[in-house]
Order: sequence, then C-alpha cells, then structure tokens
Amino acid sequence: MSKTFFISDTHWGHRNIIRFSNRPFDSIEDMNQEMIRRWNSKVGYDDTVWHLGDFAISNTKLVKYLLTTLNGNIHLCKGNHEKSLLKPAHCRGMLKEVVDYKELTIDGTLVCLMHYPIETWNKKHHGSIHLHGHVHVDSERVVNTIPNRYNVNCEFWNYEPVTLEEIIT
Repeated sequence: MSKTFFISDTHWGHRNIIRFSNRPFDSIEDMNQEMIRRWNSKVGYDDTVWHLGDFAISNTKLVKYLLTTLNGNIHLCKGNHEKSLLKPAHCRGMLKEVVDYKELTIDGTLVCLMHYPIETWNKKHHGSIHLHGHVHVDSERVVNTIPNRYNVNCEFWNYEPVTLEEIIT
C-alpha cells in the first residue's frame, strides 16, 4: 500500500544552507547524496511525496537528476526558492502537481499544506492540521504555540520525508 510523505526546505544544491542552518554535512555534494539516500530508503516508487517548498537552489542539470533519482510521485507547494525547479518546462513537467496551497484528507483528517506558516487555516477549530516549511533551525524561530500546526522542514526530521503519523506522534 502506498504512503504519503511530507518534507520541505531541502535546498539541494544550496552551498550556503549548510552554514546558515548548521547542517551536519561536510560539503554540498555530501549533503545532496546523503539526503537522496535517506529519501530513497524511506520512500517507495509508488508513494506520494508533498514537498512544501524550497526544493533546490541549483542548476537545471541537478534538478533534473534529482527528479529522476528520488523515489515517489512528487507534488510541490511552491516556496520562495523555486526558480531552478519551475523555470525549465521539462523540470516542472516532472512534478505531479505544482500549487501555492493544497488541502488533502488523510485518514479522515483535513490537512492544509503551504510553504509558509499561517495563523489560521480551513477548519482549524475542527481538528484540521496545517503543515508548512520555511522556518529553519537556525533562523528566526516561530514558536509553535498553535495546536495542529507542524513544520516539516527537513532540518527538524533527520533530513528525510515523514508521514502524517510520524509528525503527529
């Protein structure tokens, strides 16, 4: 049975993200390969992955390599660093879907997806969940005092996609 995963802010190809967010990698090549390994060890070929923005800051060649190497059917909620991913038509066409905001129902729960954390979302007071990215480990923190709002930035989740069950647990 296929699974649905979530992740954001992978920033593949972004050399400075290692320093900016104090990522535990020696080089951009090390980061890229280790994050690919972690992704593919967890995500199966038929699984769905919702990437909540800032996929890569790189050239088209790396983006195309990633989209052909990473397991799963990748959907994207656009972040603020998607130029190298979305500008070339052939890369954009390798994604299942590209949106600014998306609502899914998973096991009867409404899940609202967006790159940015928001204060309120559809059916917030009726048990729905908001998943977002954008906020990094070493950036200005958004204190999560809002119930049912979760950051899926890879820096908080061992640099790998996570299921809704893992997030809630």
